[in-house]
Order: sequence, then structure tokens, then C-alpha cells
Amino acid sequence: TVVAAAFFSALAFSSTLPMVARYVTGELGGGDLEVGLAIGVFSFSAVLARPFIGRLGDERGRRFLILGGTSATAVVLAMHALADNYMVLLLVRLLMGAVQGGFFVGTVTLVNDLAPEHRRGEAASYFSIAIYGGMAFGPWIGEIATDRYDFTGGFLIAALLMGVAAVISWFLPAFVPGAMTSSGRVLEHRGRMNLDDVPPKRGLIYGPAVWPGVILAMGIITFPAMQGFMPKLMDERSLGDAGPIFASYGILVLVLRLLARKMPDRLGTAQTAAIALAGASAGMVVMA
Repeated sequence: TVVAAAFFSALAFSSTLPMVARYVTGELGGGDLEVGLAIGVFSFSAVLARPFIGRLGDERGRRFLILGGTSATAVVLAMHALADNYMVLLLVRLLMGAVQGGFFVGTVTLVNDLAPEHRRGEAASYFSIAIYGGMAFGPWIGEIATDRYDFTGGFLIAALLMGVAAVISWFLPAFVPGAMTSSGRVLEHRGRMNLDDVPPKRGLIYGPAVWPGVILAMGIITFPAMQGFMPKLMDERSLGDAGPIFASYGILVLVLRLLARKMPDRLGTAQTAAIALAGASAGMVVMA
């Protein structure tokens, strides 16, 4: 269920990337700098909001984050259609970063709660199929929707897809029995933390997560770069629709994630990440 919700959420989110790029250059008269800022500005509010969102998920439950995040993001996606100038679009994108983080934090922690310790790498592989599969096919949907229904219709279709993720989220558990949160051990029958086992509150920054977070950021930066600028590149060089490129990428993701689903548990996270980042770097060099 969490993988299905994640797929529709990623599908909706990533479908807006080529739409935003084309909207900025075609309707608002912006250039490459404006495109990059419009695509990436949501990260600023996401960075500020997510430390607080994580604690909220520990206290109110994973479903609260996932359902609330997808519902709010669906509304914000629809608001994209009302952005009639560049500054309004930037404000909407900032708002999206603040609310969309609830979904991502909730799903990642729920997957970790549900998986047995010796299979967490495999569980993360299955979950990543939904995220990266959606991020691969979403831009193609955005391209098709924009061609057929203009930008307003495209943004509303993205909102509809996010709404599907919200509906699926109703069927997720708030807590998983025995799962350890950052604040205490969860007891399902009470539906909240075991308040007798709550350690003192830590600061917002969790030191051991900083360096893995930096590496994750470096890896993820390839995706908005490719998805945001690929349609523009295809237009400039008269290469046709970018959809087949996104689709081939998505198919490779689905196949390789299934074949290599146990690799993180067997090789370890560091080796697996190093192999993946080396491959992603090589791919970006080839495209350049």
C-alpha cells in the first residue's frame, strides 16, 4: 500500500517538472536561470520544514504525515494553474516544498518500520521503484497533458494523481507495533508513543545523518537537472518529444531495482551507494 501511494505521489510531483520548465520559458518569458530557480526553490522550504515534520510523525503517526502531505500537496499542485506571473509561481513552489515533505518523511519512516532489520535494504529497493519509477514516467505524463490540455489541465491532472495517493494513504497504519521512533517505542493499541519510555529531546540536527544527507543530495541533484531541462534540450536541438527518454529510464529503473533488490543487504550501503553514484555520474557525462 505504501509503495502504491508513493508511486502516484512521485508520478504527480515529477509530472510538473517539465511543465514548470515550459511554463516559465513559454508563458512567463523566463530563461534557464528562472527555470532552474522555479524547479529547485521548493527545496528551501523543504529543508526548513522537514526537521519539524519528522518529529510530528513520531508523535502523531506516519499516516498523519502521509495523508496530510498528499492532501495538501494536491491542493498546491492545483494552485500552480493560478500562477499568472513568475513571483506567484515561486511562492506556490515554496509552499509545495513545505507540505510535500510530510509525505516523503512519512513513507520513508513507515517502510523502515515495516521491514525486518535484515531486509531493510531490500524493502528500500522496492520503495525506490515507486519513487524513481514515478519520477521517470511522471514527466512523460506532464508532456502529454500539456500538449493536450495546456498548462492548466496539466497541473490539474498532477493534482488528481496526488489525490489518488491521498486516497490510498487512508489504508496505511498510523504506527507499526514495536517500531522505534526518535521519541519512544510505539504501542499500536494505544495509537501513540509509550510515554514511559521517552528519552530527552534532542536538537533538530541529528549529527550522524548529516553526511549521508549530503551524499543523498548530491545524488538526487541529477534528477531535476535531467527532468527539468531535457524537454528544453530536445526542443532546441529538434529531437522531438522527451517522453521516450523518460520512459526508457523508467523501465531500466524498474528492471534493475527488482534484479538488484538485495544488493544493499549483501554489499552494504556504502558500496551500493558508491556504485550507484558512479553510474549516475557516468550517465550525466554521456548526456552532456
